[in-house]
Amino acid sequence: MEKLMLRALSVLAFPLLLSGCFLMPGSFVSSLDVRRDGSFTFAYKGEMIFLSPDDMMKSGSAKTWSDDFARCFVDKEPYYDEYGPTAAAETASDAVKDAKPDSEVITSETGGRPCKKDEIAKVKAQFDEQQEAARKRRETESAQFATLFGFNPTDDEANRKFAATMMKYDGWKSVTYQGKGVFAVDYQISSRTGHDFLFPLIPQGDLVMPFVSLRKREGGGVGVVAPALVGGGLKAMRTRVEGMGRLASSELDGLGARTKGTFTVTTDGEILTNNTDDGPKTNGAVKTLTWDIGPNSDKIPEALIRLK
Repeated sequence: MEKLMLRALSVLAFPLLLSGCFLMPGSFVSSLDVRRDGSFTFAYKGEMIFLSPDDMMKSGSAKTWSDDFARCFVDKEPYYDEYGPTAAAETASDAVKDAKPDSEVITSETGGRPCKKDEIAKVKAQFDEQQEAARKRRETESAQFATLFGFNPTDDEANRKFAATMMKYDGWKSVTYQGKGVFAVDYQISSRTGHDFLFPLIPQGDLVMPFVSLRKREGGGVGVVAPALVGGGLKAMRTRVEGMGRLASSELDGLGARTKGTFTVTTDGEILTNNTDDGPKTNGAVKTLTWDIGPNSDKIPEALIRLK
């Protein structure tokens, strides 16, 4: 059963990673105050960042062709490589000079040679074709994102309108679009623990991966979990599905690199469990839990509090 669940998570997570976009915290300060009478106040002030799969895989920037990308060898078809230096003539000459008479046939690793003009033109055409395919893929992903969240993340005007729409909902005191998928937000809301609370809930959005959740428990308790304050929630998902073959660690390396902040929970209730490094600090009847979250954080903040 456990293997079946892990496989299901992997199958679900991978398409979202490739065809959806994710909301992640940038720099922030967040707090939750929960009282024994059932009242609570939650606040989040800082950045919310919409990341596309290309952003997460660091492959979102369109590349400009350079003839240095062309690779030509004595024993294989020309190709392009936009990440390494050109196979210069002197490199080929050195490779030939170093080859011993009784060595094996020169391989593509040692047989680099300068490319001819027609070969450069051929691999440039392949490069242009790949770039066009990548552009169309990004357009498709933006349309899929619009379906999930109600706006197109590549359209700055749509982002500004989206920010204005968010401010029409309770709790959003200020929302400003800063460009490149980054929103500066000031959110604060007070309510009661008689219902579950999730932040953020995106207007018109069908996909919820909460930064913070507050859920009522039997026996007068509440559970506090902040799954997506760490790596947008994908780090936790990676841990659950790692080893299943679809989500390798390298594919999610760097998630949360722009995340840095503090999450603080205060309460006059009884803290039953928590996973802070130092445990609760007490000041009179009020206990305080603090989690410092950074790019390398893997621990998801969790606490269980009894109010009655």
